[in-house]
Amino acid sequence: MNGVLVVRNPVAGRGRAQGEWNDVRRRLTAAGVAFDERRELMLVDTFGTADEDRFWDLAAYEKGQQVELSKELVRQYYRKIGYHERLMAARKAGRPEPGIPPLPDNVLKEVSDLYISLFERLTGDRFR
Repeated sequence: MNGVLVVRNPVAGRGRAQGEWNDVRRRLTAAGVAFDERRELMLVDTFGTADEDRFWDLAAYEKGQQVELSKELVRQYYRKIGYHERLMAARKAGRPEPGIPPLPDNVLKEVSDLYISLFERLTGDRFR
């Protein structure tokens, strides 16, 4: 099961009341964890991707700098062009969400280069 982490159920059989157990289950499900057929906890969400996680450059981090290696640059682009503000205003007003504008070529290239670099750094393999 590549990409799935299975861990022992840390709360099974510890005398938890049903309501308390349901609360634990709701919190874990929201965190990307569920129960398998043996009632053991398992990870059901993605991890280790630039879409879901935030990475920092270790060499810069050791110097006290935080060089983020994630899709944050996409978030910042959409904030810069005002899309995020329009999206939040539409949600607040109960209006349909505005269409997501396509990324310009230079941002696409930057995102592509970042994801390729992360792949190579995390796996030790060349992308192409």
